[in-house]
Amino acid sequence: MFFIFESFKLFKDFLQPAQCDEKIQKRENYLLKQELPMAIAMVVAQRSKDPHTQVGACIVDDNNHILGYGYNGHPSGANNDDQYSWDKKGKHKFVCHAERNAIDFRTASVKGATLFVTLYPCSECAKTILQNEIKRVVYLDKKDSDNIKLTDSTFMLENGLPEKPIQFWDYLQQNVEIKKTRRGFEIQNLNKIFMTKV
Repeated sequence: MFFIFESFKLFKDFLQPAQCDEKIQKRENYLLKQELPMAIAMVVAQRSKDPHTQVGACIVDDNNHILGYGYNGHPSGANNDDQYSWDKKGKHKFVCHAERNAIDFRTASVKGATLFVTLYPCSECAKTILQNEIKRVVYLDKKDSDNIKLTDSTFMLENGLPEKPIQFWDYLQQNVEIKKTRRGFEIQNLNKIFMTKV
């Protein structure tokens, strides 16, 4: 009987909140709600087997609930991806882009949604984005700005979307009050955590 009483007393003590003299502060460098979709896109990009460019995409609704995500890679039916070429010219015939995969494997309608992507969409992906009535594209990086396909993509997205494509940091500044000292930290921190080449 004594043992049961002591066990109950220990359990009761365990349930009591810890008493301490100083108040414990919350962690400061956590991901903001508005950063999470891009962080997910960066993590998903690590699934890509492409030796040159790893791209990730995450589609969210207005409440930041995930509707779909994808990365650049061979079609899901291509079981033996060792037989395909990964050189810069040959891979484009076989690789499905991250944006396309995120849209194809979505869990709900993406109409009116926001697409977060680590690399600015190409012209083929821009057509798919517009066809599915995504309202906003937030991108992390934009390479080959003189590339004709990227010029076509920019034209389509800037004229077809309800909101022009926006660079990730500009998006954050519009939607979150960010201290200037934090701006450089977050992208460096995300890169360090997820080891994504940006």
